[in-house]
Amino acid sequence: MAADPESSATLASLRIKVGHPAITVTEIEDLLLSHTVRSHIYVPLFPVAVWFLANWWRLRWEPRPTDQARMSVWRQVHSMASIGGGYAWPALEFASDGEFINAYHVAEETADVSAIRYLRQLSEDIPAHDFEQAIDTFADIVQGRLHALIPSHRDIRELLCELREERANPVLAQACRLQALAGIDPGDASESWLEEAAKLGNLTGMTALDEVMAVLPSLGDSLDAAMQAVLDLRQSPIELDLTCATGLPLPSLDRFRPWKNGAVAAAAFRGRLGLGHGPISNKSLGDLLGVKLPLTEIPRNRQRSLVGGYRAGGNNGHARAIIPSPQPESQRFFLAKLIGCTLTMQADQSVLPVTSAGTALQKFERSFAQELLCPWTELEAFTDQHGTDAEGIADAAEYFNVSEWVVMTTLANKKVLSRDRLPNV
Repeated sequence: MAADPESSATLASLRIKVGHPAITVTEIEDLLLSHTVRSHIYVPLFPVAVWFLANWWRLRWEPRPTDQARMSVWRQVHSMASIGGGYAWPALEFASDGEFINAYHVAEETADVSAIRYLRQLSEDIPAHDFEQAIDTFADIVQGRLHALIPSHRDIRELLCELREERANPVLAQACRLQALAGIDPGDASESWLEEAAKLGNLTGMTALDEVMAVLPSLGDSLDAAMQAVLDLRQSPIELDLTCATGLPLPSLDRFRPWKNGAVAAAAFRGRLGLGHGPISNKSLGDLLGVKLPLTEIPRNRQRSLVGGYRAGGNNGHARAIIPSPQPESQRFFLAKLIGCTLTMQADQSVLPVTSAGTALQKFERSFAQELLCPWTELEAFTDQHGTDAEGIADAAEYFNVSEWVVMTTLANKKVLSRDRLPNV
């Protein structure tokens, strides 16, 4: 029996479904009570609603960290297992890329101490609007139940009012979003932190600032380090001509996920610039950008987590850039990502960020670069002829002038290659 009156009032049969067609996350094997498989769990809804509302901003905006050392702290906010209270919650994680919320759950091999075993494995992307709507609806249902049974209860009502005020106020919403992207609970950042973030946004552009905030944990949670990384970009001796990607109309991308959008945009970019079929040579890529590849004079990069380009107003499409690697294949892939970034960024965004963050922009950039340098239909034809063993992958990497990692991840994304073949990097 639930200990507090709010939990007692909201005890219910909870079924969580994700995706189309729907996958039931709460499908469990109950080895204690019913000795059966069922699609729901018996839990109080009050702590679930509180968890979603209290963590709403970070669930909505914060990506999954790239640093595994931060995962346990991140999961305290992003995994339903952290709700606690003595119930066997699913370890369902929510990670945002800004446009979609990825719901991730691993099936359990054995039952936990409560003799409950979750059976479903999934990784599904939920449109952000649908995610918001589902939480709003669920919270309203719980609030309605509490109002009927405990009229004096105010916790859910106050959380809802506060959240809706924040979401409706553009200034508050921006402050909450930036904190969430940086892995900070909205309201915890000091006024000085918010002022420094605003100064940084004046230098980067507000869209680019979101990308900077998403990698702030990798910069030691330091706005000073982020500012230095941007200044390093602005002062780089490497100058690129990005007019090839400036003002170029993109095909309609609204209905696709970011990784699909990137591939579609790369195919259109190849066609509009007459790049034709086959590998893009160093000379062709260098001519597009006004440089000779590979670049041999690489400035020291103090902040590898945040690289890319910096363009000042009225620069006619030119940008300063920091190239993160002396390896020719890595340079090519980085430059292709930078072209993809330029295609999507409005002209008022000074920083063209290239990072390892799990944001929609970075997913777009990576898929754009893969498709630009190593078009899938051509890679498929090549590996059909040469195979996907170690030698075949090495041959493909040499032919397209990309790393073996790019070839292997492309094949894995297309389900031609098992992800077990991917090296740990």
